[in-house]
Amino acid sequence: RAAQGAPDELPLILKLGADLKKVEGATCFYRAQIGIENESLVFAHDNQQPSMMSPLLQTNVWIKTPMEGDHLTRGTPVECYPY
Repeated sequence: RAAQGAPDELPLILKLGADLKKVEGATCFYRAQIGIENESLVFAHDNQQPSMMSPLLQTNVWIKTPMEGDHLTRGTPVECYPY
């Protein structure tokens, strides 16, 4: 985007539909899917291995986590970027 002179993409702010474990002290990106019945919730896929195709095919957003903490609880607002 920067190379094309476009502004930074603004994230969607959605609530986690389930608890999420993460690495302490690191900003992490998780493949996720916006809830089908409740579009204000986002669910990270259980399998985040890069070699797995089925979660990738179901992904419609990336969750970006803050650096602080080693887990996020259900209902926590998170930044989501369209896939």
